[in-house]
Amino acid sequence: MNRLARPLAILSLLLLAGHFAIFYYHNARLYETQIFYVTTILLTLFAIINCWHLYGGKTTAAFFVIGSILGWTIEEVGVATGFPFGAYTYTDAMGPLLGHVPYVIPPAWAVLIYLVLTVSNLIVEHAPVGSTGPGRIFALSVMAALITATYDLGLDPFMAFRAKTWIFPGPPGPYFGVPSVAYPGWMFAGFVISLAFRLAQRELGTSPPAPPSRLVAVQPLLAFAGFAVFYALFGFPEGTRIAAGLALGTSVVAAAAGLMLWRPAEPSRGA
Repeated sequence: MNRLARPLAILSLLLLAGHFAIFYYHNARLYETQIFYVTTILLTLFAIINCWHLYGGKTTAAFFVIGSILGWTIEEVGVATGFPFGAYTYTDAMGPLLGHVPYVIPPAWAVLIYLVLTVSNLIVEHAPVGSTGPGRIFALSVMAALITATYDLGLDPFMAFRAKTWIFPGPPGPYFGVPSVAYPGWMFAGFVISLAFRLAQRELGTSPPAPPSRLVAVQPLLAFAGFAVFYALFGFPEGTRIAAGLALGTSVVAAAAGLMLWRPAEPSRGA
């Protein structure tokens, strides 16, 4: 299996490049329903391969099953009750619904929190995989919650008012039309899913196919940076570009500094 590690690392990088090539081209113009599926599939495949390199098969499977189930549950409750994001409704722009939630949303939550998880690890622990002591699990989950909310500084206004994938039925909120309650809601969702990921890691451990390399560790950061650059350049309304760019850019720079301090383990001679 070690022989597959490097080719799959290159494959995941190509999947990421393909995702952003389509994502930038269509989002900067006009997002179409089928593009949501293409970009979500590419990004999910990228994240699964990359996660397998860092955590091994069992923990990767747990992450993406847990992330998808919790993501769907939180969204389903959110649309039905207004908790935790406030009142909103999905349009048909993302295609068919599972309950009240488009099919592409659950895996998108799993991918987002995986990226946020890695960025948090790099910032705090200067390593792509974090430790699992109880205190660290809680602290890193809080950091993930904050980073998740900063991601929404670009996402929510763009998706609601540019891509028109969901609607806020009430009066326009104070942040470019987005209700202020949405941001504590994103913090709540980010904390819950990140905490579940870290508890799964604590229970299942890590069994990567080979010692993770910098080629593997840098990829989640590149993915997160790709979104940061997008919302800084193409965010909508235009006023969101400064807030999203600065907030996400701060996390990217801090995580990049952590990655520079990381010392990957040397592979064994027989690997």
